[in-house]
Amino acid sequence: MVKKLHKTFEVIGQRVSIIDPTNRDREGILQESKEYQTTAEGVLRPALDFIEPRYNPNPELEEIARGLNPRERVDPRNPILSLHFGIDHLKLDYNGKEGINHIFKGELVYMKGGFINDGNQEIYEIYREALRSAGFDVR
Repeated sequence: MVKKLHKTFEVIGQRVSIIDPTNRDREGILQESKEYQTTAEGVLRPALDFIEPRYNPNPELEEIARGLNPRERVDPRNPILSLHFGIDHLKLDYNGKEGINHIFKGELVYMKGGFINDGNQEIYEIYREALRSAGFDVR
């Protein structure tokens, strides 16, 4: 008997909303992780990362996103990306689709995270086209 994939794996690259009762709601995309793997469903496969574009960030968030090697942002209209690496997809329950968003409810638990701006081109470029394809405004 073949186990059905968790719904998070079926919506990779599509626009997703996560309704988190422990924190604020988030909107972004799920991507296969380059760093983490999961065996939660009995088969080894890449875990998932959740990439959330943050528009209109506060100055503290902009400072954090600069990282250890500060650079100016290329376009201040671009979002800062909030990266959630190695999420526990089993904590997310699928609640259908509303408009263009797939809705998941549950706590966003992940191994590590961070913030980057578009001045960190070597990382930012990995996510730019996937976010644009999902309908986010990324220049």
